[in-house]
Amino acid sequence: MSLEVSPNALWEILYVAVIVSLLLVVLLLTYLAINRSRRSVYKLIEKKLTSLEKRIDDLLKVPEEVENVFYQIENWVHSKSDQIELKFSGDIRIDPGGIISVEVGGKRYHKYVGGLRGVTVKRKGENSFLLSRSYSP
Repeated sequence: MSLEVSPNALWEILYVAVIVSLLLVVLLLTYLAINRSRRSVYKLIEKKLTSLEKRIDDLLKVPEEVENVFYQIENWVHSKSDQIELKFSGDIRIDPGGIISVEVGGKRYHKYVGGLRGVTVKRKGENSFLLSRSYSP
């Protein structure tokens, strides 16, 4: 028993093998392109998240001068004195609900402090404020 293969059949097998190998090459290149684009997307997302974290940190950062004003007002509220003078280059306001608003360099910072009922803020000079209350704690 001998197998005879016609020359046309060999060409057809070769033709199919070339087409299959070309399809495999195209699939491989597509896979590599998707992987590369996925990595670049991951890098882009990581870069955006890093910049977003930095912006959030900058927004949450309260200047030391403002922290000092909040600290002085909180200590004064719990003391027995009727007034306090603050040296500060920004602007200070106290809302009726006990929220201190401090503005420095165009940015406004807020903090709630209990016990501010009846407290008034008067500007004494360019960089000086007088906080006083109408009753003793």
